[in-house]
Amino acid sequence: MNNLTPPKFRQRTYLPNEFKITVWSKMRPYFNELLRRDIHSIEDLEKWIFDQNELAQVIQDEFDLRRNNHFIHHTEEERIAELYEYAAQELFPKITPFEKQLNEKLSMCEFASMISDNKNLIYLRRIK
Repeated sequence: MNNLTPPKFRQRTYLPNEFKITVWSKMRPYFNELLRRDIHSIEDLEKWIFDQNELAQVIQDEFDLRRNNHFIHHTEEERIAELYEYAAQELFPKITPFEKQLNEKLSMCEFASMISDNKNLIYLRRIK
């Protein structure tokens, strides 16, 4: 018998721990807040990147690890198929433009050139 344990996720600091990807109206405020948030220092930028990454990771975990995985392995379960279809048809098209705007905000930020740690430098290169 295969004894798989779920991956351990880090404690969230931006999103509530109980936050689940369900409908767009619950996700949109976090995208809007990141877009509107003022960045006045390198510290603000690093916090913004951390928060944006947390949101992206939660979305990725929800879709890739849960819905996609369950959809592939449990296609006979109608509810799982419905969740996958909802994500693909309703959520992804709404998330993508926001991700583009967040990437543009990051690449245009005056403090981006001051980032010196390797992890964030790699992230910035990928965005640009």
